[in-house]
Amino acid sequence: MSFANCRICGKLFYRTTRDICLDCRTDEEGKFLRVKKYLHAYPSATIDDVTLGTEVELRLIILWIEQRKLTLEQNPNIVLECERCGADTRTGRLCPECRSELRQQLVHQDERTMMGEQPSLASAKSELSAKYHLSRRRDRR
Repeated sequence: MSFANCRICGKLFYRTTRDICLDCRTDEEGKFLRVKKYLHAYPSATIDDVTLGTEVELRLIILWIEQRKLTLEQNPNIVLECERCGADTRTGRLCPECRSELRQQLVHQDERTMMGEQPSLASAKSELSAKYHLSRRRDRR
């Protein structure tokens, strides 16, 4: 724990777990609750409707979805693009199929490591290069 400058307002604060001060955290939590209530009240809203109706920045809404803090199972008109394969996803940065595939790869890698096998540098690079790509949908907004 140390002192840091808030990444939002620049104020010096005693940093515990996040990189924003208590005032900005409280403001962000209020915005999150506004978005959550709006989505509950208007389940058919699009992401543009939510940003206009709540006056919350699009980047924050997308961040909450990517962090799986905000789920969209009840909101069919809001989807993000999987950063790995491009398929639609309603929660997180990856679609369920890619999450499952990556989880299996990690388990397989753990098994190989436990058996004393070292992964090759070439396979590690190819896995990293295929891992993510930028979402084309974000560029459209």
